[in-house]
Amino acid sequence: MLMLPFIVLKPHKFALSYSIGNLLMMSSTLFLVGPKRQFQNMFSGERAMASGAYFGSMIGTIYAALGLRIYILVLLFIVIQFAAMVWYSLSYIPFGRQLFSRLVMPALKMCGACLTRVCGFCLARYSPTLLPR
Repeated sequence: MLMLPFIVLKPHKFALSYSIGNLLMMSSTLFLVGPKRQFQNMFSGERAMASGAYFGSMIGTIYAALGLRIYILVLLFIVIQFAAMVWYSLSYIPFGRQLFSRLVMPALKMCGACLTRVCGFCLARYSPTLLPR
């Protein structure tokens, strides 16, 4: 909650700090279990997709923050990075992904449907006034 204004006002600095923090977190697990075993675990069958998305989103976040400096793209990569981290972390909890899929996914689908209705209503109501005459 404390970092929320920082995300809105300076997302580039937050994105860099957040990505470096995640890299340090992954480095700490390398120290605990060893690099060879960590990489074997990360790129095993069920975790390979989540690991790739996690590291790809970290690289994308850093590139969008430092290279492109596009506000919306930085925020998008932060959200993708967070979702990939959650999915990767759930793979280490027995039945974590299945439980998440059964409990949280229906709620997210319902929120998405509500958001679609609200956006559709707003676009239908206000889009004629937004167009130039």
